[in-house]
Amino acid sequence: MENASRATFVLLEAIAIDNMLVGGGMYFVLEVQSILIPCQAGFTCITIVIYAGMTMSWERQCEVGYYCVDGIKHECPPGHFGHLAGSKSSSECVPCRRGFYCPSVEDNPTKVGEQIPCGSMQHFCPDQSAVTSPVSIGYYSVGGEGYNSSLFRTHQQICPIGSYCENGERQYCPVGTYGESRGLSSKTCSGFCPQGHYCEKGAIAPTGCKDNSYSAEGWSKCVPCSSKLNEGQERCKTDRNCCNL
Repeated sequence: MENASRATFVLLEAIAIDNMLVGGGMYFVLEVQSILIPCQAGFTCITIVIYAGMTMSWERQCEVGYYCVDGIKHECPPGHFGHLAGSKSSSECVPCRRGFYCPSVEDNPTKVGEQIPCGSMQHFCPDQSAVTSPVSIGYYSVGGEGYNSSLFRTHQQICPIGSYCENGERQYCPVGTYGESRGLSSKTCSGFCPQGHYCEKGAIAPTGCKDNSYSAEGWSKCVPCSSKLNEGQERCKTDRNCCNL
């Protein structure tokens, strides 16, 4: 198995320490010495067991997704990805672009071309995201470019008045309701339109019915009475029976 925790590797060198004549030929007596060599920047030192306690070691260029310092290999940090082999420091890892996330976990660093789309309107991913961020209650996700931008949301905004936000998506308050405050998260918004008023889609406050008309709770428009008002006459506006008064 590999061991990347060593900052040096062993170089075996054969040195002639004597010579002799045998049968008319010259032979050299060799002594093998081992020399510890520090790993270069951007390389990792590798040692493997080859047989019965014997080992072999060498240096290898740091793979894409890692950086190597003092012969030790490190994954690019979460929220970043590796794009070059032989990286010498974490500063050579590239920040994950907004709309994507880069987990870069142990033994599985994120590499160039492996940035993951944020995935849905229920999540957003600012710059250097290691994980997706869920959209808060009463907020909606925004950002994203190009086709199907809902997969690449970059940040969140609070739901404006006249709207409610659910599952990261902004919707207008339905007819018959109104939204008088920000951050609403239910389609009933701030409540149903009261009697004597009407509320169109996206209303921020109830609008009172005109004279000689009426509405019940939750109506989107007022209904005019069929009979005319006499001079100085006033009628209620909360029920059809008001038209008979």
